[in-house]
Amino acid sequence: MIAHEILETKLINQYSKIYSIFAQNNALKLNLSEDNTINGLIQDVKSNNANSTYKKEIITPYNTLKTGDYITHTCNGKSINYIIESQIDTEIGCDKAYLLECPFSVKIFDWNFTDIREYPISLKTNNGSLGVTEGAIAITANSSFDIIIKYDEHTRSFVKSDNMINGIEHAKIMRVLIDGMAFSVVGVNHLISEGLLVISIENTNINSADNLDLGVADYTTYYREPIDYNKLINDEIIKYETTANVTKDILANTDITNTIKKLKTGQTANTGINVYVSAVDADNLLTLTDGVVTLTSQIPFEGLDNLTTVTLIFTAGGISKTLLVNITIEKQDEVITDEDIVNAEMLKYNSSAVIAKDVIANTDVTSTVFKMIDGQTANPECNVIVSSVDIDALLTLTGGVITLTDIIPFEATDNTTTVTLSFTKGTVTKTLLVNVTITKQDEVAPPNLVITGNYEDLCIGDTNEYTINTTNPVIWGVSNENNGLTLNTTGTSNICTVTAKSDTNLIGKQETLTATVNGFNYTYIIYIVSMI
Repeated sequence: MIAHEILETKLINQYSKIYSIFAQNNALKLNLSEDNTINGLIQDVKSNNANSTYKKEIITPYNTLKTGDYITHTCNGKSINYIIESQIDTEIGCDKAYLLECPFSVKIFDWNFTDIREYPISLKTNNGSLGVTEGAIAITANSSFDIIIKYDEHTRSFVKSDNMINGIEHAKIMRVLIDGMAFSVVGVNHLISEGLLVISIENTNINSADNLDLGVADYTTYYREPIDYNKLINDEIIKYETTANVTKDILANTDITNTIKKLKTGQTANTGINVYVSAVDADNLLTLTDGVVTLTSQIPFEGLDNLTTVTLIFTAGGISKTLLVNITIEKQDEVITDEDIVNAEMLKYNSSAVIAKDVIANTDVTSTVFKMIDGQTANPECNVIVSSVDIDALLTLTGGVITLTDIIPFEATDNTTTVTLSFTKGTVTKTLLVNVTITKQDEVAPPNLVITGNYEDLCIGDTNEYTINTTNPVIWGVSNENNGLTLNTTGTSNICTVTAKSDTNLIGKQETLTATVNGFNYTYIIYIVSMI
């Protein structure tokens, strides 16, 4: 514990000494900004494998720098640009990082292809490791080396062929000018360290598109005449209506964005300018959610406040301007009661429905039965639910979902039922009975099946076998089974036997053998005779 306190005191004292040097003839600018000066100490690197002319060490207070930042050091009237090359090493009381001197710079187009940005660059041989073997590099014909530059949204154009800046797509930068010489970009790497971009370049020829005076390669290829975005936006603003009217028939929660953000008749929007609703008045008459404006509620006849405002914002080229639109919300013609709302809502729904014969059992038929008349819009102020279905079990209601219990066969007689809808507003509840017709299945002709026996007559004490020509399940039956005849079947086989008991009193009688297949009955006459 004592050793820890001694070490901490020593480090704090060491930092105090370093910090006191920060202000001694060390005018440091951060990221080339005249208004962004910082305290810091730049000193030579104590290392045998680094050239101290091109590599330095910087010590600053906590959280001052990050990798890729530029530092401008002015001493004795001379300014030198550096770039932060390494991850920040946080020590007691300060941060420490390595700097690379940037003796040259490259110029590229800004987002608008009109203005020019200048980035200081550090040089390194492309066969060395970053931050280790930097040294003086002679730029001659056929030179090939790497440059180190800050990686941001603008220099990303060295990496991407479709880099978007302020909504404008930028072509990939393939050539640069350095100190009046042209170089081709042959490789890029932005993954070495966050905030840094390493670009491999090789010497090439000046071409007619290069602007040597401005120091920008391929200048005439990409240059655009400057755009007056102020005028462009002003011209767009006058195309829009400054007043809007929300009619009394518009219901609560209806999207009215296109009503209030509206071009004047005959005007066409400039697609290069983004126009959206940025705010609505705080009177709660309108609601703004993700750029969509809705009517909070209808204005009752007795209401007082039906005037409000909406703010449109127009943006382009980094410039934004606003337009205030005055909104009038029409009141209702008269006082509307809860009962009026319920009665009006009931008229919007179909009072009859048909469930087609192709709908199978257990199908959800809610949308077929619980259905608005075409062209109608629900009033969110009125709650509408399915409250019940008829007790005939043709339909089932579970959790607000209506299902068809079973199909209606052709021979059935009951294929109509009812569903009850409930409409509620406040304390008022009314119901609407929906008559539902369930279409029967089509009549199906029975298949042509025939029962055959091994003998036409059945003698007393004998057993005959009978067969019906189907593979479907068969249910067999015989008349007078308890008065001397015995029916023998195996499950639902298409084969059975009938035995005439020896004590039967059915001699000379005709009995009927029945086979039921898929609901259809087929018969065979059995003649009971004495022993021959």
